[in-house]
Amino acid sequence: MSNIKNNFNLTLRKRIYLTLGLAIGVMLLLTGYGFQSFSRIENAAAERDRIVRAAEAAEELDVEALEITISLQNYVDTKDPALLTRIAQLRAEADQSRQSLRELSRIPEVLNYLSKYEEILPARRQTAQELILSVQNNASANIIRELRQTRRELDEQAHTYLDEIIVIEKRANHASLLQTQQTINETKSRLIQVVLPLLLLSVIAMFMLVRAITKPLKQLTTMAEEIGRGNLKARNTINSHDEVGYLAHTLNTMAEQVSELDETKNDFISIVSHQLRTPATVVKQYLGLILEDFVGPVTPKQHQLIKGAYDSNQEQIDIVESILTIARIESGKMQLEQTDSDVVTLAQRAIDQFKLSAKDKSQSLTLESPVKHCIAAIDSTKISMVIENLISNAIKYTDAKGTIQVIVEQTNTDVIIRVKDNGRGMAKEEQSKLFQKFLRLSDAESSGIQGTGLGLFFAKKIIDMHQGEISVESEHRKGSCFIVKLPKRKQGDIAHG
Repeated sequence: MSNIKNNFNLTLRKRIYLTLGLAIGVMLLLTGYGFQSFSRIENAAAERDRIVRAAEAAEELDVEALEITISLQNYVDTKDPALLTRIAQLRAEADQSRQSLRELSRIPEVLNYLSKYEEILPARRQTAQELILSVQNNASANIIRELRQTRRELDEQAHTYLDEIIVIEKRANHASLLQTQQTINETKSRLIQVVLPLLLLSVIAMFMLVRAITKPLKQLTTMAEEIGRGNLKARNTINSHDEVGYLAHTLNTMAEQVSELDETKNDFISIVSHQLRTPATVVKQYLGLILEDFVGPVTPKQHQLIKGAYDSNQEQIDIVESILTIARIESGKMQLEQTDSDVVTLAQRAIDQFKLSAKDKSQSLTLESPVKHCIAAIDSTKISMVIENLISNAIKYTDAKGTIQVIVEQTNTDVIIRVKDNGRGMAKEEQSKLFQKFLRLSDAESSGIQGTGLGLFFAKKIIDMHQGEISVESEHRKGSCFIVKLPKRKQGDIAHG
């Protein structure tokens, strides 16, 4: 075994590491590409924010310039000194907005108009200062009118420049919005182009790894289940040179050894049973001769004792026969001799055989069938044994004056036999184990009911060999109903029918 183990190249772990490495690599690649994509989006968003702030600065500058013009006109009309303070404040804010616009805007055309605006700015302020002094000094109306006209022309020119700047910045803002959206769409498209193939590759790799692990494990599980059901010939066909392959080879070797041990056990049981049956049969014959007064008359007391020995000897022979039958079934040596047989007739014969036993317990044992004949291709001897076993159990586990019914029905494809009683029944947890070898119910142990625990095991094996089904419906203290379903025709006949 150690040499075999050394010959295996244990690669399953390598496959797992390789797949995990691939998955980690894909994740890192996706993370890096994601960071790059998000960086592009952030840059586009930052550029968009800069353009928006430049447009806002241009609009603020235009509003502040307009407010200065209006405040100056109001001062000329009202001479309110508070307006001079307001004009100074607006000039400071306008200077700040103009500086922000120059720092934020990167459009040459905007910077050109801004330079033109700044060129006439000293003249505007000079004219405004002269206009304020003229008003304060009570200059003539003509002088004030000329200064106001000059100021108005300069303001109109300044506002023309600012209007152009606003139009250009709004146009740039719209273009920036489109560019940002385009960047986002391109990023999404590239992510899809890169992510989907990588994800698909990862999924395929993981699927192949999972399949490489689970497929042989499923085969090993199936093999183990088959062995658990008694099929010691089950084997797996896994030839991989990894841990699973080594496990599969070990399991096959173990199954071979168990199969050999089972054959040895069956041979031993068969030999021992034959050796036990021969002297037991001889003892039975001698006891029978004594009971028949072949060696002379016996007293009633002697007859009672010899009859007890005879019955015990018969039970021993029955046990030996059961063990031999089970050994033949498990070794595969038992064959069916299927012929068209009337199941109703078989059921009636079984009932006739147990009428005295039922009468001893004042039980009602009846046959019910809606038809006179139910023909099926069966081994009549073995099916008779199954029916007899079910009736015998029903009598044992049904109290005195109980009722036992044997019901035979048929469908288009099957014959159905029901053996129903109103006896002790059984708990649900016992029903799942009912057809196991050597299993006896808890009531049987406590009530002293005789049995080997092989009858139902034998019945299920026989029904399985007929490709049929056997099941039970039972409720504790309310009775049981055993249901046998047998196909009317043999499996080969059904396939070609």
